[in-house]
Amino acid sequence: MAPSCKSATTIAACGLLLLCVSFLAELVHGRQVPALYVLGDSQADVGNNNYLVTPARANFPHNGVDYPDQQATGRFSNGKNFVDYLGTPPPYHSISDSAAERDSTFLKGVNFASGGAGGLCFSFDNQIELDYLNMYSELVRKLGQAQAMDHLSKSIFAVAIGGNDIILRSLPPGAPTVTVELPAVELQLQVLTPQQFVELMVQTLERQLQRLYELGMRRLFLVGAAPIGCLPVMREVNLLTKECHAVANDMSVRYNTAVASLLAGMSSRHGDFRYSFFDSYTALMQLIDDPRPNGYAEVKAACCGLGENKAMYRCGRVSSVCPDRTDHIFWDLVHPTEVTSRKLTGVAFAGSAPLVSPRNVQGGLVPALYVLGDSQADFGNNNYLVTPARANFPHNGVNYPGHLATGRFSNGYNFVDFLAGSLGVATPPAYRSICDATGSSSRFLNGVNFASGGAGRDYSNVYSALAQLLGQAQASTHLANSIFAVAIGGNDIIDRVLLAGPFNVSSGQQFVDSLAQSLKRQLQVFFVGAPPLGCCPILRRRSLAGEDMGCHVEANSLSAMYNAAVASLLRDVSAQHPDFQYSFFDTSTALLPYIHEPQANGFAETKAACCGLGDGNAMFGCTPASSLCANRTGYVFWDLVHPTEATAQKLTRFAFDGSAPLVSPVNVRQLCAS
Repeated sequence: MAPSCKSATTIAACGLLLLCVSFLAELVHGRQVPALYVLGDSQADVGNNNYLVTPARANFPHNGVDYPDQQATGRFSNGKNFVDYLGTPPPYHSISDSAAERDSTFLKGVNFASGGAGGLCFSFDNQIELDYLNMYSELVRKLGQAQAMDHLSKSIFAVAIGGNDIILRSLPPGAPTVTVELPAVELQLQVLTPQQFVELMVQTLERQLQRLYELGMRRLFLVGAAPIGCLPVMREVNLLTKECHAVANDMSVRYNTAVASLLAGMSSRHGDFRYSFFDSYTALMQLIDDPRPNGYAEVKAACCGLGENKAMYRCGRVSSVCPDRTDHIFWDLVHPTEVTSRKLTGVAFAGSAPLVSPRNVQGGLVPALYVLGDSQADFGNNNYLVTPARANFPHNGVNYPGHLATGRFSNGYNFVDFLAGSLGVATPPAYRSICDATGSSSRFLNGVNFASGGAGRDYSNVYSALAQLLGQAQASTHLANSIFAVAIGGNDIIDRVLLAGPFNVSSGQQFVDSLAQSLKRQLQVFFVGAPPLGCCPILRRRSLAGEDMGCHVEANSLSAMYNAAVASLLRDVSAQHPDFQYSFFDTSTALLPYIHEPQANGFAETKAACCGLGDGNAMFGCTPASSLCANRTGYVFWDLVHPTEATAQKLTRFAFDGSAPLVSPVNVRQLCAS
């Protein structure tokens, strides 16, 4: 039975995922990435175990029932596994002894993954020190040391390891209801506490990854542990409820957190090391917790196996098989179905933090994103400053992962989060959260968010640190190829209306002038214009429209005047300095249709704030004591002045792929390609 997409929503999702993975295969096999090298366990094995003396094989039915010609290739799947959506490197043990074939194959990529492998318990060290090292040695003999290292440094290494360790630590000794044909874990590992066990796993992985770095790995895609406790084999441990195994899931979370820290540390120590970490725990739990919108009907039972929930014995010739493999998350005791692998790989390829970080597998359109501006872009810098302008308390962050009040003036993400995701780069950390951290200046290489007061001074510190790390010329090149997002000016307009103070466009001009001067005008700037501030809840209350809470005419006029002046300023700078490239987003013009035609744009409320106090929630800002709207996606404004997450996402899409007059002279995507 071929995989199918059954609903209109699922059809669209499948189409997007297939587009993503086909582009990724083209990326790996094209000129940008010369080869894909895969190491790990059974989730990545494409047939190596067929050639080894091991019970952990899958080269028999019903495995492969949906693979072309229904071949049981050795993949632990009804069809393809996640590696197939990255590329198709052959299993190492299938490559013949012919020197010509080995030379050709080794240059295109090899899969070393073996079912049953674990960082602690089994053969991952053997994959590195025997199989991969053998290939590495042959490449060095053929190409020479320098050329071999250059080739490997441009290739992608995919590593998926750790799940078997967690399974065998979590299974009770001699579990009577579970039959798993894997060697027993050594006794001394069993007696470790879960935390001690995870720490040992991560220490071992650090040594193994460092060894791969020494042997040429510079670009790593690492797949984190899945929610091991929700695998069919682990649910069987809870005999009565069949619910997820809490200890195993906790170990998965601890492991992923520690691995993410490990990789960040490697990146700090090695300036040429780039990585993408996929939090498969969080990604897969989203499918398990909300199956129907994601096209699933069954999240507990395996599709192929024996016994209750087909989880008593692994998939084999005598096993029963579910008729519709596309609506099951799991194929057998521990492995996902083909459709699940495809969906997860699509997220790893084109997703964004927190699911995949600091960049997705696709890689960024630019090296980094640097952000300067005010509260619409702040990620939490003000958490570290003595200022009343903070948002690190509820109800802010009510829709952020974990309901965290991060310091964003939003119910969830702000426009910078969506911009980083569209660019395929790391979400830049708040400068104040890392400026005093110990470690290399390379922590600034992946971008920084300075948004808040004093941004100019903070940026100068980072520029100096990067110049010290890379040298003046290379630092300037890195920054010139990055995107600078600037969002400033709105507070000046609000102050002019509320306090009757002076108004000019100097704040925007100061940002552009100071940045261009520091980089000798070699700069790519995305400048976010002022929104129609007269339509913000706080200024509607000051409007002459009275009880109708109409938009404040003077404030909207000032927004339009400011945007026109900044657009003119950017044109002048670009005309004088050809290396200065920019994209200007007219937020005022883009947001007004949402306000004037809300229903057509998916909104129900355009005047009131979602979070606040008083008439229209516009008399006092969002605090833990404020009233909170139930449907945040139906509101244009989150608080007195800031947009909801839904509004920020819509506006960022316009800026990224839209056209004049909303975004000019180019959109952000075109700016990256200029």
